[in-house]
Amino acid sequence: MRGSVAVRAAGLALLVAMGAACGGAAEPTERDIWYTASLRPGSVPPTTEGERELLARIEQVPAGEPVALGGQVFVVDEPYAAASGRMCRSVEIRGSAGSETVEVKLACEEDAGWVFVPDVFADAEPVAEVTP
Repeated sequence: MRGSVAVRAAGLALLVAMGAACGGAAEPTERDIWYTASLRPGSVPPTTEGERELLARIEQVPAGEPVALGGQVFVVDEPYAAASGRMCRSVEIRGSAGSETVEVKLACEEDAGWVFVPDVFADAEPVAEVTP
């Protein structure tokens, strides 16, 4: 009986020590977590005067209609509630009227106003290819 009490006490001491070693560590902060570039928190700064002007007026820009700002043409989709809890809009950017080059960015509303955010699909590999 005395041996079983000693074994139980040793087992309990081991459990307490393991709990302290495993559970005593603090959770990592956002700064300590590595994300792929597209998943890192933050925003993507506008690169042109047209992009800056668009972000300042994006709430008034009608969805689906081309709007010329700063020598560029923008087509903005309807706003939607993103999984992040923010309102976001997809933005199609053309170099100028008649330009064939199209870039797509995502703009989301934050406390300080609208910002471009990283594209979470930018470095994603296709999961499958569909063949007709």
